[in-house]
Amino acid sequence: MFSLGQRSQVAEPPQWTVEKQAAVVLRLLHGEPIDAVSTETGIPVGELDSWRRVFLEAAAKALREHSRRVAKQVAREHRRKAAEPAHSDFAAVPEPDPNAAKLPVPEHLHYLWVTLGLDDE
Repeated sequence: MFSLGQRSQVAEPPQWTVEKQAAVVLRLLHGEPIDAVSTETGIPVGELDSWRRVFLEAAAKALREHSRRVAKQVAREHRRKAAEPAHSDFAAVPEPDPNAAKLPVPEHLHYLWVTLGLDDE
């Protein structure tokens, strides 16, 4: 029995920050036996298992949210590209350079140019 002047012999539990909890859970996820981690840290196996479960549920939720954000971003990019006018290097025929040297045109191309009305002679 304790007298009025004595304090309890039970040690105060250490403060487990989120970072420290995550480090312990990562040890479990890397394959360390839960019994060994429990013994080393003084945390009951049931509590460690609870931390691991909460950690994995939060990770799954974060990944789902990330996937949704990425899908929205991709959809936004597709809509933006669809709204842009189409551009192609082949869309516009460049104007002929009047200073360019006149090269001889093969006869079959000359015939085609004349037939299409492209001959400037």
